[in-house]
Amino acid sequence: MSKKQAFICHIREDAPVAARLKAALDRDFLGNLDVYLLSDEAGPAAVEEWLQTVDTALRSSALCLTLYRPAAVRRAWINFEAGAAWGLEVPIIPICHEGLRPDELPLPLSLRQGLSLDDPEGLRWLYSRIAEVLSCRVPARSFADLSKELTNPAPAGAIDGGPSLLQLADAVTRPGNGKARGDGGERSAIS
Repeated sequence: MSKKQAFICHIREDAPVAARLKAALDRDFLGNLDVYLLSDEAGPAAVEEWLQTVDTALRSSALCLTLYRPAAVRRAWINFEAGAAWGLEVPIIPICHEGLRPDELPLPLSLRQGLSLDDPEGLRWLYSRIAEVLSCRVPARSFADLSKELTNPAPAGAIDGGPSLLQLADAVTRPGNGKARGDGGERSAIS
């Protein structure tokens, strides 16, 4: 199996969801999918560096997974990143949550096959698509459990009385922890 990269576009408020998705993909695909995270915070002084980072990351990506909640649809950077992926012919998979459904996305996003995090069959399709890109089998797992894992942070002490991997991912991406979200084009510290 050859290692490929997936680029996850998300707004700042979705950093914990993006981190949980990254952690699940890292675990379920045994680290064979390199997941790249960036936030939507490009300040005026960093715009040129930001644009270069987005361009470089997208050119290296086999898929662009774009997290959408109702508020994200109106945000410039996430739509810019999705548009850049479209222009580079990187397949875009809109992933909806927080009550947004794929058929509610505006054009041209609604032309892409999307899914909702609360839909186990949609997650099964996502994993099938990733497995196709990686030329591997779909990981054996419960997609109903995956849906719960991605839409609800794990309770405290979920593993051996300590924090779960997903809790650690949420903690690392809380506001104030900056570079864990990939700010400044650096790789995410979450794995």
